[in-house]
Amino acid sequence: MDRILSWFVPASIAEQQRARLFVVAFLCGPLVGYVAAALLGQALPTLSAAFWVFVAMNTGFLVFPFALRITRSYPVVSIGGVLYVEGVIFFVIYHYGGYTSPALPTAIMVPAAALYFLGRSGRLICFGVLAAGGLALVGLHFSGHDFPDRAPFSELRSLLLFSVLVTGIYVAMMTGSLESLFTRSGVDLRKQIEKQRQGDELLRVFMDSATDSFAIFDNNLNYVDVNRTTADAFGISREEFSGRSMLELSPNAKESGRIERYLEVIRTGNPCQLEIATVHPSTGNSTFLMATAFKVGEGLGIVAQDITERKRFERSLRRSEAMFEQAFNTNPNLMSLIRMSDRRVVKVNDAWVRKLGIERNEAIGKTTDELDYLVDEADRASIRQKMANAGPGTGHRRDAALEVGRADRCRALG
Repeated sequence: MDRILSWFVPASIAEQQRARLFVVAFLCGPLVGYVAAALLGQALPTLSAAFWVFVAMNTGFLVFPFALRITRSYPVVSIGGVLYVEGVIFFVIYHYGGYTSPALPTAIMVPAAALYFLGRSGRLICFGVLAAGGLALVGLHFSGHDFPDRAPFSELRSLLLFSVLVTGIYVAMMTGSLESLFTRSGVDLRKQIEKQRQGDELLRVFMDSATDSFAIFDNNLNYVDVNRTTADAFGISREEFSGRSMLELSPNAKESGRIERYLEVIRTGNPCQLEIATVHPSTGNSTFLMATAFKVGEGLGIVAQDITERKRFERSLRRSEAMFEQAFNTNPNLMSLIRMSDRRVVKVNDAWVRKLGIERNEAIGKTTDELDYLVDEADRASIRQKMANAGPGTGHRRDAALEVGRADRCRALG
C-alpha cells in the first residue's frame, strides 16, 4: 500500500500526510459509490438516466489521484476533488428525495470532513460552494419546488442506513488521521523546540567564549542581551543589563554622538564603525574599543573589539617618532634622508637648511645632483659609491663634515 501511495504522491509534494489520505479516500470513492448505486438500483422501479449519471460520477473519483500524480499540484487537485464530492452529493439529493434524501447525512458530514484536505483558501472556496448548494436546496424546498421522487422513502431505508454508516466510517477515518497528524506535529514541534534550545545554548557558548563584546538592543536602545565579555567590562551581571537603556550605562554616548549614529543604523540598515573609549567603573582602567553597529531585526547589534594594546603601541610609536624628529632636527651636523632607489631627498634637518641655505621644501624630492651642493665632482662620485656599497647597520665617513649612514630604506647624508 505504501508503494502505491508513494507512486501517486511524489516526494516533491510538501503535504505528504494529507495528500496520501486524499488518494486513499478517492481510490475508495468508487467502491463506496457503487455499493450505494446497487442499493439505489434495487429500490428504483426503473433505472433512469439520472441513475446512470450517478454511476458514471462515482467512476470520476479515480481521476483525481492520477491528476495529482501528473500535475504534482496538491492544492489545485484537492480543491477540485472536494468540489467534485459536493457536486455528486447535491446531484443525488436533488434527484432522489430532496430534503428527505438518504444522501442528506453524507451531504452534511462528508464535505465538512473533506475540508481537512484543503488549505485556508481551498476551505473558503469549498465551504462557500457547500453553503451555496445548501441554501439553494432550502430555497427550492420553501418555494414549493417538487424534487424528483423516483422511489418511495420506505424503499430507500437500506440506502439511508448505508449512507449513515459510510458517513460514520469516513468521519472516523478523518478523526484518526487528524489525531495522527497532530501527534506527529506535536513530536515534530518538540524536536524543533529541542533543536532550537540546543542551537540557543551553542550560540550562548559561542558568545560567552568570544573575547569581543556582543550586545543586542531593541529599537529604543534598551539592552536585550549581552555576552560575558560585555558584562565583565561593565562590572555587572548579564541579568542586570536587561531592559536598561544605553544612556543609563554609558552616559557619554549622547554627547559623543553615538546615540544618533546608532539610531541612524536602525533607520537605514547601514552598519557603521566607531572608536569608543571606556573607563572600568571599579578599576578605573581605560579601554579602547572598535565598535561595529548593525541592524538586528527592528533593533541594533554591536560587536566591539578591544584595541587598547594597539592604541598603546600607536602612542608609543608616536613618541618614538617625536623623539627621532627632535634628535634629527637638533643635531648640529648636516643630516638628510635619501631614498636609495632614485637618490632623492626625503628629509633634511635644521642644520642642513641653515648651513646650505636651501629651504626644506626646495630640497625634498630632488636628487643630490639636482641640489648641486657638493662642488667637487669627485665627492659626488665618492658619495654615490659609498651609498651603493653601504649595507644595513654600516656607515662610511669621508671626513668630519661628511657622513653616509643607513636609516630604514634610506641613506643619511650630512
